[in-house]
Amino acid sequence: MRMNWTPLLRMNSCEQIVHHFYSVITNLLDYYMPVVRTTFNNLSKPWVTKIFEQLVRRRQRAFFTSKTSLLYHKLWNKVNSVAASLRKKYYVRKIEALHSVDAHS
Repeated sequence: MRMNWTPLLRMNSCEQIVHHFYSVITNLLDYYMPVVRTTFNNLSKPWVTKIFEQLVRRRQRAFFTSKTSLLYHKLWNKVNSVAASLRKKYYVRKIEALHSVDAHS
């Protein structure tokens, strides 16, 4: 797209030139690169459950209360073991689903 910049040369003040220039550039940007809104429905890993999320929240509260507390360390261990268990179950189910699919169909 070709732009006619001659109106800039006819303007009297620097403020008018800058205002016109920025309005032209802004309009071009709006035309060629419009703002697109996107939404994220779920950023969680596929194996994360509501109960696991609650456990993580409890651990985080314990962390912010006292990083050296026994409760925090117990919850830290619990979160890690539950996460490993959930991940393992998720992938075992995925692999079983792949085995059950007929490869020749």
